[in-house]
Amino acid sequence: MVNPMEDVEKPVEIEYSANFYNACEVMDMLQAIKDDVLYTVIVLASFYGLRRSEALGVRWSAINFDEKIISINHKVYQTREKNMKSNVKTSSRMKTKSSLRTFPLSPFVEEASLAIKERQTYFQEAFKGSYCNTYLDYVCVREDGMIIKPGYVSSHFPYLLKKLNLRVIRFRDLRHTCASLLVSIGIPMKMIQEWLGHSVFQTAANRYSHLAVDAKNIVADSLSGRLIGNNLSATSEDKKC
Repeated sequence: MVNPMEDVEKPVEIEYSANFYNACEVMDMLQAIKDDVLYTVIVLASFYGLRRSEALGVRWSAINFDEKIISINHKVYQTREKNMKSNVKTSSRMKTKSSLRTFPLSPFVEEASLAIKERQTYFQEAFKGSYCNTYLDYVCVREDGMIIKPGYVSSHFPYLLKKLNLRVIRFRDLRHTCASLLVSIGIPMKMIQEWLGHSVFQTAANRYSHLAVDAKNIVADSLSGRLIGNNLSATSEDKKC
């Protein structure tokens, strides 16, 4: 008996090749988008490699300004009901146990957080009774206090980059950008796995191993140049070793 399925080619999953920003591009972007509603979301994703849901889920109660730490323990996500209506939901049930993590509060992130806190206070007074009090503990909200929808982040981010004449990447590419910057400064892959909240080491290793190779090549070239340079400048007596 012949099985017709034997002649059918299995679909091959093509992994998306992410566009990475370098350090200069990241800082240029952050400077250009300072007044946009997504500024804090983008800062969190750039510095900590947070997923979209994690960045939107950061709450003031999770930031300890005294001890200089920020905890990732909450998320904001979007669902589509049977009537095709989109609903925004919040939850403290993270993607995996590894998604629960704590970061040092970097000076840049602290400054951005304090600025947005001051801005929220201003809008609370400006909107008065029409300000939404449901999300007072959330860092990333709109001017009227409403939570920022995940779908808006994905659509507005590339639009914003194009508008500012910056190289267009996906919002998710900020997570990959963070990983590439960590690799470039020599952070071990195991630490990158923990920083990004990957539950399996192999996930981070497979996704960013090529970046690690590039970083090692740079180190190797620099080391070779240093050794060759020293050798050329060494005296004949030194060369005897």
